[in-house]
Amino acid sequence: TVSVSAGISEPLNASGVKLVILSYWDGSAWTNATMAQENKLYKATLPALPYGTTVNYTVFAFDHAGNVATMDIYSYITADSYLPIARIDQPIHGSYLSGQVDVIIFGNDPNMDRMELAINSTVVQKWNSSGTWVFNWIPTNYTDGTYLLRLTAFDKAGNIAKQEITVTIDNTSPTIKIPAWTPTEPSA
Repeated sequence: TVSVSAGISEPLNASGVKLVILSYWDGSAWTNATMAQENKLYKATLPALPYGTTVNYTVFAFDHAGNVATMDIYSYITADSYLPIARIDQPIHGSYLSGQVDVIIFGNDPNMDRMELAINSTVVQKWNSSGTWVFNWIPTNYTDGTYLLRLTAFDKAGNIAKQEITVTIDNTSPTIKIPAWTPTEPSA
């Protein structure tokens, strides 16, 4: 949201300010909002608009005699300074894995561009929208060892969030060995 304040004055002995209107273009239509007087300023708030919207606004002031004053049109482009959410929900950090594993991720941002899941810096899956997603990982296709899983979320404003976990792949079955056995005689 953006707060707009305007100083409006009338000459001494004039009819006085009757109404002050903030008029703004939200990228598709002009909308009017009545500005409220707070101390010596008139204030109104523009609503939050989607990232990248070019917003134009102006102020109209009316006095009781029917005179109108208009200020120049100002503009700004909405920004996004908030990081997206990037979360690896499964497996948990430090897990030992084998067989088939569902890597469950969650990412969210109103202006999401994409999310990328990487295993040891190699991107294995991309998503183009917010939500909960599943990547079917088959650790048996990898050698035993420790692996870094990194989820990176990018929004359209260039904000980036990451979460990293390490897991260990263990595809090696335990071995069973019976040591040499010597029968013993029962004692008498």
